[in-house]
Amino acid sequence: MLESYLTLKATQLIVLGGVLAAIGALITLYGQHQASKEKSALLDKIDHQGEENNKLNNEHSKELKQLRIENNTLRSKVLSLEKINILQIDKIDTLKSENQQLSRELAQTAIELKNNITGGNSFCYLILAYDANDINKLLLFVIHEGNYTLKDVSMRIDDLGKRTNIIDGDISNISKLTEIESIYSMEIGNLGRNSSYQINSFRLGKIQNEIRWAITFFADNGTFHQNIRHIDIRDSLKAATQVTDANGKLLYENIFPGFPRDPSGKILWE
Repeated sequence: MLESYLTLKATQLIVLGGVLAAIGALITLYGQHQASKEKSALLDKIDHQGEENNKLNNEHSKELKQLRIENNTLRSKVLSLEKINILQIDKIDTLKSENQQLSRELAQTAIELKNNITGGNSFCYLILAYDANDINKLLLFVIHEGNYTLKDVSMRIDDLGKRTNIIDGDISNISKLTEIESIYSMEIGNLGRNSSYQINSFRLGKIQNEIRWAITFFADNGTFHQNIRHIDIRDSLKAATQVTDANGKLLYENIFPGFPRDPSGKILWE
């Protein structure tokens, strides 16, 4: 009896152990299932977050790409504006240069116009030529120098030697010639470029070995002073002439070799 009871208890214990084992296995399986479910949910969440992140990354990439496109567009516009600015600066510089050139040409044209009207820097001077058949007879020529016509020219001769007389018959073609002691004056008129004006002749009162004339020319563009010296040294003519403007600036000079000078080498014009 006792043995049967023990056998029954042992069987019950075995069965109970099996049930407990089964329950434990079920609990373990449930725990594993729950863990797997939580893990799956976590993975799904991670996947979902990854998708969200990918979506955001794609959006950011699109925005970045669009920003790069806009940046490149702006850079191109800036470069284009810089090129336009450079072209405008070059154009402005060209216009400035052209304007300066036109201003210079206009100024030069105005100067040329004034010079053509007044005579500019042109001047004139007197030269003497002796008649081969009469050494006491002088032929006088007024010579033009410069690029512009001299207007309303007149001349006055002061004979510093006071030895020159005039023979009226030799100057019949001169419109006005007046003798006032040692001063002779006449009107010449206009002298064209590279032209000359001939006064028929002067006659020395008597044979002299020296001529000392101070000549003044008057014209629209100013006054010119000329000194003429002729000296006969041992039957050899030595001559010197000098022309200056109203300010004393030397315009023309011609001195024969051997013409007398002072100890310092200067010509005594007065």
